[in-house]
Amino acid sequence: MKKEDASDIFDFAIDAERAGEKLYRSLAVKSARTHLQDAVPITLGREFDAYAAAVLAARRQLERRSSPLRSVPLGGTVAGTGANALPGFRGKAVRHLAREAALPLKPAGDMRLLLQSHQPLTAVSSALKELALELIRIANDLRLLSSGPMTGLAEIELPAVQPGSSFLPGKVNPSLLECLDMVCFQIVGRDVAVSLAAQAGQLDLSRWEG
Repeated sequence: MKKEDASDIFDFAIDAERAGEKLYRSLAVKSARTHLQDAVPITLGREFDAYAAAVLAARRQLERRSSPLRSVPLGGTVAGTGANALPGFRGKAVRHLAREAALPLKPAGDMRLLLQSHQPLTAVSSALKELALELIRIANDLRLLSSGPMTGLAEIELPAVQPGSSFLPGKVNPSLLECLDMVCFQIVGRDVAVSLAAQAGQLDLSRWEG
């Protein structure tokens, strides 16, 4: 996924949540629930506003943790010493890579550190996992709020994207939310793989960045 695509997804999610918040702020009063039990009156918009804030906070964390990835240890050769690299090679190589990738890359300040440790990668992976966990939580809330329509909460109505059941005509399943959950489960699982790879580095080189 390109950076621009990810940004578009974030913007769409936040705009959608905020549009829902504006639409329902003065129209839909409902009960807040704690421990799944009725609590105090709130608007549906307040719930959606909190969802938007959660996605925005996750986006900021991801952007903050992504910045160190711009530092590239190219030219560090063996153990970050730069041994046998021609003078000027490091800067020229990183500038060329930055042009080709259209990214603001720069030579690493400490090549030994980045050859030993993949901490910047684990930080980004962790931020993606945190976003995935928030999206799972929000998706599960929306599934619960849309349950019914006769014997569930039925406080929101999800768009029908496919037939829910050949046995029960008109049944609408939360297919998009379930798809989102599955994508997020994959992200959480990959974060575990990244964590295992990061801790497996030994001495002066971690071989597990691939």
